[in-house]
Amino acid sequence: MDATLVTNPVQAIDNVQRYNRNLGKFTDLMPYARAWYAIKNKDGWLFAPSKYVGYQELSPDDYLTLDLDGRVTESVLERWSTLIADGHPQYEELHTALNELCARHGKKPNSLARIAIIQTAAAPPAFTDELVELLAAVYRQLSPAQHAIFYNLTKTRPIVPAPSAPSPTTKPNFRR
Repeated sequence: MDATLVTNPVQAIDNVQRYNRNLGKFTDLMPYARAWYAIKNKDGWLFAPSKYVGYQELSPDDYLTLDLDGRVTESVLERWSTLIADGHPQYEELHTALNELCARHGKKPNSLARIAIIQTAAAPPAFTDELVELLAAVYRQLSPAQHAIFYNLTKTRPIVPAPSAPSPTTKPNFRR
């Protein structure tokens, strides 16, 4: 059997649910998964590894016996998911939930585990950055000439984080 990649987020969500219904068959592989995908239901978070989520209707036997590649699935799944990086408001909540899931089966998640939330049509993205939204609103109000200037400024200069506070010995640089 050749495994077929998922083609929409509904298939991915169904796969997370199917994985959790059959979780007892996969516990030995839990520590090896690095990319986890999550959905939230009324009982909390459900997780499944990218290799399982990214292929259509895998049976537990297919998952355990076929030569599947989770890296291939991640490129498909990223279209419908939000990676929850360190510093994200839900980072601790999700990693704690994944640790608890693995612990219930006597396992620990991979130390390199990362989690992405699969977006549903009814749910907005898991995290909105108010500053980015504000910048986008300002950008939309710019004239076409200002758009061109903005574009040139952002493409030629690397974007670096602003320092938290100027040092008393640092002289301001007013040159562009």
